[in-house]
Amino acid sequence: MSKSSTASDGLRSRYQKLSSSTRSLLKFLGVILLLTVLGLIYHFNTDQSIESTQKFFEQRKQFQEYHNYKKEEETAKKKAERNIFLQD
Repeated sequence: MSKSSTASDGLRSRYQKLSSSTRSLLKFLGVILLLTVLGLIYHFNTDQSIESTQKFFEQRKQFQEYHNYKKEEETAKKKAERNIFLQD
């Protein structure tokens, strides 16, 4: 017991000798480290699959399909514009 109390007393005395800005920096780094560790624990212990995201990637169009889709959309717009002008 005396070894652990002297070790903690040694750390405490070292901490007391530090300037306030150094103490603030150590506290800040400690909080950042704690939040990072908690975030990693949460990330690795939870199910990361989200149904909406999974559906999006499964239903996503390939490049060529998207290119054809955009062409069809543009031609549909042109047809609609032509019909509007022909009505006048």
